[in-house]
Amino acid sequence: AGTLELLELEGLSRDDVGKMARATGGTLLAEMEVTALHEQCAGNPLFIREVLNLIVSRAGTSTAPGTAGTTISGTQALPHTIRQAFLQRIDRQSGECKALLQAAATIGGRFPPDLLAQILGQEPCTFEHALDEAVASGLLREEPLAGALSIPHPLLQRTLYEEIAPSVRGRLHGRIATMLIE
Repeated sequence: AGTLELLELEGLSRDDVGKMARATGGTLLAEMEVTALHEQCAGNPLFIREVLNLIVSRAGTSTAPGTAGTTISGTQALPHTIRQAFLQRIDRQSGECKALLQAAATIGGRFPPDLLAQILGQEPCTFEHALDEAVASGLLREEPLAGALSIPHPLLQRTLYEEIAPSVRGRLHGRIATMLIE
């Protein structure tokens, strides 16, 4: 009929993440690990399943509580499926948009658009176009009431950040520090 209704789904609750963990290959997670998994995956069932599968594959058939922390905390590589899902979305963006997203990932959390613009040092129209592209693609979120921007998912931010060359990452951190000091 030419109509489309978009439904925004909430992520799973922390308790549901714990239930999902127990149902996945007998994986036992400490309470702190369940909380970290919930936060890292923002309740997304696909991402939770992939991280749990990674934990199970690294530990055999199950893990003792308290031993999955490095996988969940980000000190271990992301599951390939999660990384590829994000990279496919990122790769469709323009070079200016990718640069904007890398800077945003380096800042992390919530930040004012002006800080991002200063770090990039682009012409205003180039910045606005890249910002519009990032928001339209769902890779960056505008929070109008807070006057802030943020990356909508912790694993997306991690993927973006890990894709930045170390030399570029160092320059971005330097620019961010300079802007925050001024």
